[in-house]
Amino acid sequence: MPYICLTRTDIPDGTLQILDLLPNASQRHPGYDPPAQTRYVNRVQNEALALVNGMSNGIKNGLSAYILDRIEPGGTQVGTAEVDLDAPGAVLAADTITIGGVVFTATDALYDPALQEFYSDVGAGSVETAMANSLIDAVNDPASQTLLVAAGSGVFAAAGGSLGAGQVLLTALVAGATGALTLAESTAGLRIDISDDHLSRTFEDFTIRQIANISERIILRLDAASALTATDVNTAINAEGGVSGCDIASVGTLGSLIEMLSILAGRGYRLPHFATIYTGAGYDIWHSAAAGSFDISHLVNDSRMVAGELVPNAIGGDIALMPVKGITNTYHSSALEISLLEGDLSKMGAGITLWPDSDDVPHFPWTYQKGASYSTVTARVVTVYDDDGSVLV
Repeated sequence: MPYICLTRTDIPDGTLQILDLLPNASQRHPGYDPPAQTRYVNRVQNEALALVNGMSNGIKNGLSAYILDRIEPGGTQVGTAEVDLDAPGAVLAADTITIGGVVFTATDALYDPALQEFYSDVGAGSVETAMANSLIDAVNDPASQTLLVAAGSGVFAAAGGSLGAGQVLLTALVAGATGALTLAESTAGLRIDISDDHLSRTFEDFTIRQIANISERIILRLDAASALTATDVNTAINAEGGVSGCDIASVGTLGSLIEMLSILAGRGYRLPHFATIYTGAGYDIWHSAAAGSFDISHLVNDSRMVAGELVPNAIGGDIALMPVKGITNTYHSSALEISLLEGDLSKMGAGITLWPDSDDVPHFPWTYQKGASYSTVTARVVTVYDDDGSVLV
């Protein structure tokens, strides 16, 4: 559906009205007419963010909250990690390496890769290469891969990393947060050493400043009536210093271009207080499930009719969802096409005169006059996007 977006910050919500779309909300007959199409156009919300220990500090609404919560950092990058079996002490039987919850155990006996086993120093005859190869076999075994896929992503291992002959390089088969499996070992670095607490990527987390700059870059394109296709949005995100690999359509991204366009059209998105965005020792493992929502829950007491009375299903009320800030869905119609060609949307996109009397009428800063005046300007006030982010007007 098209998205009608307000391009100015000095026009309050509920002020600019589109009246030449059909059906008209005031004249619509609910029993016969489809959903109303006339509406007020509201500005995109974009509240400043704050993070403490990987969690949202306060309730946050709007575009920045959506990008932080739904756009995966480094989405097209592949997670990697190094395991060093040549740590100061010898690897002992029962020492473990855990990848995404899948446990691989060292053994002195002949190892069975299908049982996620690899050689200890004794079992490998104290040969570092043999230990590394046995871990590679165990990780690559089909049985292990099945477990790793269930944990989040398939992983393949390769010997010959930067730490020496006993080193194994783990690489996720799936790019993005899906492949950023947690990584741990049981020896506290005494006999086995790991490069990080997960399979890490070059770029893994947004800073608050980066999010603010990305949001500003996207809103500037909106105000300039520039296209906001998936390619344009990706370019706007990855143009931020230090950011790379982000893709609104990546495997792990929890959002979509259509959702972002709806936010630009005034739809509300809310990130709750203490919402967890990043975990891990360095708060750099992006969450796997969205913490925010377009809806908020509330109690209702009219879920069903009993003996002529509306009552809830549960004592105390039922939980229902309501939009954080709803927008009117826009549908392709002949009325919309006419408005885009020569009607309200066409004129508002070409430029209309704002506050024509503001410069001519004497102004007094009394309470009832709100103490504000504006210089008369002629400017574009809306940008209309199609589903793919192309500009309709």
